[in-house]
Amino acid sequence: MAHPKVTSITQPQQILNAHMDAAKATIDVYTDLPFYKSLTSYWCNNNQTDSAMLEVYLSVSNDFSLTNKEHLQINASVFDLTKIKRLNFYDEQHTLIKTIKVMPSAL
Repeated sequence: MAHPKVTSITQPQQILNAHMDAAKATIDVYTDLPFYKSLTSYWCNNNQTDSAMLEVYLSVSNDFSLTNKEHLQINASVFDLTKIKRLNFYDEQHTLIKTIKVMPSAL
């Protein structure tokens, strides 16, 4: 059985919001995807020149079950979320799609 092709989000309006919880070391990302797509995975990394920014890549695929998964919780335990002020979302070519300002939350 062939697996659906995985791509990245490329439209800024498809990323609605994000919420960080430093106590739980999580980032919740909310999207608005077409009914036939679902979030499948993520990749997150510190920005090399700006310690207040995290780089986030979201992968989506066609979802023939029409589950339409639009929320993803990122395990961010390797990052100090109290210092993060911005989440930059990129596509697979490392093109900036959207920046979301977030409030650094204290533990």
